[in-house]
Amino acid sequence: MTLTLNLPPDIETMLCADAASNGMDVTAYASRLLDEAIRRHQPDAVASDDQWECELRRFIDSLPRRPAPLPPNATHRSSFYEDAA
Repeated sequence: MTLTLNLPPDIETMLCADAASNGMDVTAYASRLLDEAIRRHQPDAVASDDQWECELRRFIDSLPRRPAPLPPNATHRSSFYEDAA
């Protein structure tokens, strides 16, 4: 199916920027967004392996890249056991 969309300029700019940041063509990106939106309204639908993996990858990519630094004594025995001084 072919659709023609008349988007406001600000939405078009955001769509193009999001597509580029995801390394996708704007048409493919818009198609993916529509697919995701439609599937959200179909609770009985089961995600394919590719869709599940895509959602998992998106979640993983949204996590902070570096863990919070631990204090120097965080892994010392005394921090685990009260009686180990």
